[in-house]
Amino acid sequence: FVRSLIVTESHVRLVHVDRGGTYLTPPINIHDNPHTFIRLVLGISSTSEDVLGIDTSVQWSVDPETGRKSSGTLKTVDGDGKAVVFDLTKDNAPFCRPEAVGRGTVCWYGTHPDTGKHVLIKDAWRTEDNALEALFLGKARGLDGVVQMLSHEDSCAETKRFAPEHCEPHGFPNRIKSRVVLELYGPSVWFFESRYQLVSAFRDAIAAHGDLLKRQVLHRDISVNNILLRGNSGTHSRSSVLIDLDLAVWAERGVSATKGDGNKGTRMYQSISALRHSDPDNEHPAPPLDYLDDLESFFYVFSHLIFGFSQPGKLFERTRLFMRDWETPIERMSATVKENFLRGPCRAISVPSFYGEACKTLFRAFRDFIKEAAVVKSDLQYADITLEERDRQLKELTDKVDVHYARLDEMFRVALLQIEAEDLRAKSDPTPTVPAPSSVDPRHETQPAPRGLKRLQEEDSVPHKRPRLDL
Repeated sequence: FVRSLIVTESHVRLVHVDRGGTYLTPPINIHDNPHTFIRLVLGISSTSEDVLGIDTSVQWSVDPETGRKSSGTLKTVDGDGKAVVFDLTKDNAPFCRPEAVGRGTVCWYGTHPDTGKHVLIKDAWRTEDNALEALFLGKARGLDGVVQMLSHEDSCAETKRFAPEHCEPHGFPNRIKSRVVLELYGPSVWFFESRYQLVSAFRDAIAAHGDLLKRQVLHRDISVNNILLRGNSGTHSRSSVLIDLDLAVWAERGVSATKGDGNKGTRMYQSISALRHSDPDNEHPAPPLDYLDDLESFFYVFSHLIFGFSQPGKLFERTRLFMRDWETPIERMSATVKENFLRGPCRAISVPSFYGEACKTLFRAFRDFIKEAAVVKSDLQYADITLEERDRQLKELTDKVDVHYARLDEMFRVALLQIEAEDLRAKSDPTPTVPAPSSVDPRHETQPAPRGLKRLQEEDSVPHKRPRLDL
């Protein structure tokens, strides 16, 4: 937490900010209560890190010549529950979410003092209605292609214990800080180096998602930063690793009882159905969250990459028109433009020439697959039928879970074989080709995604006649 004072010529107020929210004391007359005023000044001037609201389990050494941090340590527990102090690496700066209020995720890069093993230590503040991430990470133990937890601390702190006297946290959720120590992997799929690597990473991430689903865990936050390339980890044979289970929910046969929430997840990649759950003007209840929502998110991530990069490491200067409003804060608009993207003519969308016929065919097949599911769910939401009939038809769709994952796996497998064949032909015919220019809209592309874990935005209505937007 952080505390400060608002002082006038006659009154003082204590301002307290933590991950749950901001609290403000009533005005205190400094002339009538001088002792209270002095105590407040001494409190916020303290040299005690604990009094100042700093996490004392993290310590830094400072170079006396430069005044900069030279090395650091982080105290937590190992897999046996014994205390261990990790050395914080100087090569990688910790990832910190910039917002004061919210999950407040910080990812530290550490090294075990005895084994020298490199790890990622993740701190996050969850609300009480969210299940502990360690529960889902425990379910994922041993799964190839899913992040592996080495140890965890369940309750390091709670925001309700920080509230100043006379400041009840009305309207603010209590947030609980947890810490998990994870295996360290490579960079985000955003940093793919070849089209084969890109397609392979998606094939393995989708397969890992299916394996996780068999253990009744629905990820719920598929994003470009939550699909990592394997890196140097020796515990995975798959080419990518699915990470970040702090928004996961329990699901039976791929369907969760949890309602969708447009404020949880990454807006750019949220499914149409999940977005419509949060639309305050929508009188038609959206279907329950299921695995098809996550597969739809995979498709949006895949589309963002192949239409965002003309080739590995080279972003287009402008965003393609059909992706322009995918991450708008207005749920209704994001859902509408995504549905139009799926329903519109596929031939009007030109895949950059770098990706070749294999990726073009894969994109169209992937789009058709997602269209079949997303459009059915969208139509059922607005259909003039009973909820019982709607749920029956939805069950018919989600009961095909094994068929759906097998179909996607075959789709990506064929694409990889085609890429290998195209690359082989290119080697035998070294004649250079000039990529065809792509049409783009007059808007800036986003900056490259950060190397790390986190989503692009925090946990964070379509009328009956849905408007169509030009692609």
